[in-house]
Amino acid sequence: MQNKNQLQIRFLGALDYVTGSSTLIEYKSQDKILRYLIDLGMSQNDPILTSDEDIINISKTLNGVFITHAHIDHIGRLPLILENGFNGEIYLTQATASLSKIMLQDQLSICNVKKEKIEAIIRSFNEKLVIFDKKDNFIFNKSYIPLYNDFQFMASRSSHILGSCSYVFRWVDEPYNENINNEDKKWLYLYHSGDLGPNMFGDKPNLIYKNAHTCYADGSDKFFIMESTYGNRLRENKYKKHENRLTELSKIINECQLEGRKLVIPTFSLDRAQQILLDINILQRKNLIHKTKYSYFYHSEKHTLHMHTLKFIYNIIEDKNDLFNDVIAVLSSAEISNSSPYFNKEELAILKKYQAKWNEFNSVWKKYMDREINVEDYLSSYKKYTKEMINDLLKIDNKYYYLEDDKDLGYIPIEIYSGLIESVNNEYINNLSDSFYNKEIKIKYLSDDFLNLIQLEKNERIIKTELKEILRYDNSKVKNQKNNNNLKRKSQNTITTDTLKTFPKNSIIISSSGMVDNGKVLTILEDALVDEGAAILLTGFQRNNTNGYNLKHFSEYDNNELYNKKIKIDSNNSVRLSDIKCKVLDISSYYSGHADQEQLTKYATWPKEENNRTIFLSHGNKESRIALKESILKTNSNINEIILPTNTNQWYILTPGGKVNKGNINQNIDYKEFEKYTDKINITDDKNNIRLDFSLNIDRNNLDKIIKLIQEIKN
Repeated sequence: MQNKNQLQIRFLGALDYVTGSSTLIEYKSQDKILRYLIDLGMSQNDPILTSDEDIINISKTLNGVFITHAHIDHIGRLPLILENGFNGEIYLTQATASLSKIMLQDQLSICNVKKEKIEAIIRSFNEKLVIFDKKDNFIFNKSYIPLYNDFQFMASRSSHILGSCSYVFRWVDEPYNENINNEDKKWLYLYHSGDLGPNMFGDKPNLIYKNAHTCYADGSDKFFIMESTYGNRLRENKYKKHENRLTELSKIINECQLEGRKLVIPTFSLDRAQQILLDINILQRKNLIHKTKYSYFYHSEKHTLHMHTLKFIYNIIEDKNDLFNDVIAVLSSAEISNSSPYFNKEELAILKKYQAKWNEFNSVWKKYMDREINVEDYLSSYKKYTKEMINDLLKIDNKYYYLEDDKDLGYIPIEIYSGLIESVNNEYINNLSDSFYNKEIKIKYLSDDFLNLIQLEKNERIIKTELKEILRYDNSKVKNQKNNNNLKRKSQNTITTDTLKTFPKNSIIISSSGMVDNGKVLTILEDALVDEGAAILLTGFQRNNTNGYNLKHFSEYDNNELYNKKIKIDSNNSVRLSDIKCKVLDISSYYSGHADQEQLTKYATWPKEENNRTIFLSHGNKESRIALKESILKTNSNINEIILPTNTNQWYILTPGGKVNKGNINQNIDYKEFEKYTDKINITDDKNNIRLDFSLNIDRNNLDKIIKLIQEIKN
């Protein structure tokens, strides 16, 4: 056994691919060997470079698993170890724990695992949780938690999704000395980025989260394991600001409302759906999309100008059109008199109530029409007016929305058509509002920009109440009325045909999944695709050969491709691209959840004067990893080394000075553990062979442990 402590790492997935993330770290001291996984993700449409058998073989030897966040490509293979003897601990944040249970249950259900087995897996998961951000005095990017003598970890905010974090492990290569304070020790550091969000270095594409923590500089030896998802992509300036995203989304919603379309938004259930719901809520608060059901483009099937601005005139002069000019004269006067030969007191009170709104309306009318309004205009079609004029009128309607008597019917119907999205929403409500550290209010995730825009105090109860309004956005007022039965039936998954028709006209329907390949969106997709009165809005990355990919590139295909390519609904049904009649829209670039090349490069190189760094790039395709490597070296040519691992059987030994040595996979064997079950053991170890001579003296209960150890040596 070596006199010095040692940390080595081995990559078990996401090499030249984005999914299947898993990294094995092994800490060796004079008297202890500790093994941990960082993530254990499922490969999704990517070749699996490490077999499930490899994971099963190490399950019983693991001391724990660190989870960076709750996406399936980071937690999907947890059931594999939970069912195969894993008795370690699972380290994660409270939010990640809550979300992981939901996502694992959903994934196992999709895989047709029996209910009893799912319950057993979740029970085993619950028994092993170490929720470190609930510990006393824990603070992101500050609190180190010991795993063993001179081996500790810390969590930093990654701002990718709710609860997501990066990990920092530190150790000392010299033997443990309890007389030396932590501050005086020469630590080595291993950073594991997890998935990094785009809120970094001044860029704020989303509003919810605080900025991700970046690596600090102290001259210590450092090793980075970094994601490289967008290692070859640079985000355009217009996609870096949240307000630009709001502008684009408002244009799409207003256009669909103006055209009378149902807007179907297939989206990722975890984080993307919540971001969209928040954005819609903000747009309504800022009067950038229409709140009112009785709007000038909504109220009448004949599309007459029944806007709120003139609705009160209609009520007063119905069947008395000759009084139209008298109404206008009264509204335009400096002060409305309490007496009039034409109107009674109640009618005058209504006119007085609407006078300010009329004045703003009249200014907009004259600006665009260059004349006074008349009664014929009131009965004309809205289609004669420009979009700019309609948008200005829309803002007036929203500004004076409080004047309307029937506020309950005053919102665009927002339908959450996904049980999974609803479940995730509940966890966002519970965990985004979790703002206390040791009885002090220190918000973990929510940005000050979010709190300021929503005008919230740093009070957990107030935040939670507001989040309920935003994320359970199924219009409880309307839901309690005529739509209640529809919503209830939808949540029970009983509607499978003509589902699109059950949604209110002009509604926004948010459903899973993001790549339009599965989930509840498929139950309305067949109807939506061939409906001229529908639009589909894509909001995320679309992998090649998915329904979402074909929809995204729909306008680029030639006639032959349109005829031959199909959108798959289920095993029996599909729709040819040539038969699509709905409008297909794409806003994906505004909703990216990953840091781009520039941000990743800054993360890896800041500050430039630190030279003792070695970087491992994973979680990205080949082109992304190579491009990011080149970008990092161009920014800081003094980086020790940038390694692009490709072999899942390769160990990397991390040594002082930021240097890396390659190790043999058989270094994973703990011979000391093996000796517990033998009378005598003689080991011959050369480059190509390991020979063990021993006699066993164990009871039958330990036989499986010996078999596993022998299998490990064999591998």
